[in-house]
Amino acid sequence: MSAENPEQKIFKPPQDFIDTIKKVKENDTPKKVDLEAAQKEEIKSLDRKKEEELRTDKLKNDELQARVNKINDDNNGRKRLTEVILTIVTAWMGLILATVWATGRNNLHLSDAVLITLIGTTTANIIALLVIVANYLFNKDKST
Repeated sequence: MSAENPEQKIFKPPQDFIDTIKKVKENDTPKKVDLEAAQKEEIKSLDRKKEEELRTDKLKNDELQARVNKINDDNNGRKRLTEVILTIVTAWMGLILATVWATGRNNLHLSDAVLITLIGTTTANIIALLVIVANYLFNKDKST
């Protein structure tokens, strides 16, 4: 289609639309931005974010340190408990051994039933005590 063709229609926008576009162009002056102020605001925003991250990291660190302290305290307590239980068991077994020794040398007169009961209950108590302590020291659910 050539420009000479009388049937060719040329689009012509309405005049009020053209006037509106002209007014927008005239009023559309570039706004000045204060770069220094914008940079300062951005730095403040980044500083606040960094401070919040540091605060969060410090809280996490404090929580982890508290867990480590608890584990150390638990381990120290377990060591002390182990020493106490070992002392009790050793003394208990020493008394039973002394009793059996004295009975065998006829320094102490105990019947066979009493000796069997004494040795049996002592053995059961020692085993039960050791099982309880071992379950506490090596608990899988609360393992540290």
